Amino acid sequence: MCRNERKIYSQEEIDEILKNAEICRVALYDGNVPYLVPFNFGIDLNNSNIIYFHCANEGKKLDIINKNPNACFQVETEVLLKPSEKPCGWALNYKSVMALGQIKIVRDLDEKIHRLNCIMSHYYNQNEFRYNENSLFDTTILKFKVAVYTGKKLISKNS
Repeated sequence: MCRNERKIYSQEEIDEILKNAEICRVALYDGNVPYLVPFNFGIDLNNSNIIYFHCANEGKKLDIINKNPNACFQVETEVLLKPSEKPCGWALNYKSVMALGQIKIVRDLDEKIHRLNCIMSHYYNQNEFRYNENSLFDTTILKFKVAVYTGKKLISKNS
């Protein structure tokens, strides 16, 4: 990172950004072409190095993951455009987190239910949910194991 004053060093601050983010964009490696997918997500409360996503049981993203599990993701929070009278004086406040790691498909039904609960509780303040059995079989859970996190923030002085 070029601007060290914008770097986030604290795992606690990274965890807070993850907790408050609404959408996670995952980049997969389709040969030498990136494939970017927005996901709803959840965090493993016992290990913030594990992120979960859900999707349909078939499709391009699963084809890519089965060929190459390497991936990266990005989230952001506190995005606020700060206009200025000068065209180059505009600023964008934000906090963001990126991560490199590997993604795999969760196949165990009990783990799948637990991980769906992680995703649901990210958006709704509850820990246990009831799922229709057909929905469980029609849903794939993806587990992203983070190898490296990086975080960055820009909060302008006139916020």
